[in-house]
Amino acid sequence: MSLKNISISPLFLAQLYQSPIIPEKLKTDTAEQSRPLSYLGNNHKHITVFIENDKNTWLPEDLFTLLTNILNACHWSLEDIALVNVSSYPNDDFAYFKQELNPEKVILLGTGFEDWSGVHVEKNKIKIIDHCVYLWSDSLRLMQQNKNCKKMFWSGLQELLNFK
Repeated sequence: MSLKNISISPLFLAQLYQSPIIPEKLKTDTAEQSRPLSYLGNNHKHITVFIENDKNTWLPEDLFTLLTNILNACHWSLEDIALVNVSSYPNDDFAYFKQELNPEKVILLGTGFEDWSGVHVEKNKIKIIDHCVYLWSDSLRLMQQNKNCKKMFWSGLQELLNFK
């Protein structure tokens, strides 16, 4: 086997690197410091995808594969996004993530994000607030189980993709 043909699954890499390889600078100007933000991906295109999963650090393999397929269909990869599991940050609000990640596009996957984010977005429709484009949809698990939910999300995602 040649080293040129090694294939590593995105899930394996996500499990291997559960925190950033290069730690972010800790804020020293506040007396009470929150822990450094941990997210999956490199956020090159400033697209933040929020999930809520209290059973896994990120996603189980089947949902991670679904997310990877969705990203591929958009011509995105983990290099382009920041995947954040908000279950890992029960005391942090949306403003914290917005300040740290500086997203241009935000995708909220699951329920309960409207109250948490303070952003009122119709499901599967984009909304622009403060130069940031938002899309809220069902959880990946529900999309996996219900093709109609996935179709509705894809419709909203296409609208998000066309927004420059």
